[in-house]
Amino acid sequence: MSVDLVFLRHGPAGEADPRRWPDDRDRPLTEEGAARVTAAIATLRELGVVPTAVVTSPAARAAATARRVVDAFSLPAAIEWPELLPEAPLDRAQTRLRTTLNAPECLGTLVVAGHEPLLTELAGWLIARGAPASLKLDKAGLIGLRLRSGGPAELRFLIPKRLLG
Repeated sequence: MSVDLVFLRHGPAGEADPRRWPDDRDRPLTEEGAARVTAAIATLRELGVVPTAVVTSPAARAAATARRVVDAFSLPAAIEWPELLPEAPLDRAQTRLRTTLNAPECLGTLVVAGHEPLLTELAGWLIARGAPASLKLDKAGLIGLRLRSGGPAELRFLIPKRLLG
């Protein structure tokens, strides 16, 4: 049995400005951010990746990214995980992801929409089985992993913004 994971970093968002967005979680995607997410989705299609579920950080920029994936693939609404917020500790995200991936109903391809450095820390943790691994994910960039029971994750793709769409 295997599960595929796609980590999708949110697209570019508005500049941090406490006067406009007192809570940084409210910063929206920019038009460029929305376009880059659309390009990332087109790249997933070109790769033959068909998501079956989406989870997302509740932050506006990640949630908007997730909604675009949901709409593009006609999926049920994304599930918000507070464990994916930018300030969330890595161990909480690891626990939530491990619990989800170990559930018997977890089959197919799960898209995880969120932030850096958390997404690449999660990917590195899965690939290196807990040892540090260094990856970099551009805004609207993609990392694809295949998880098989009993072994480390296999890196399927790492796509920077310059290769999107």
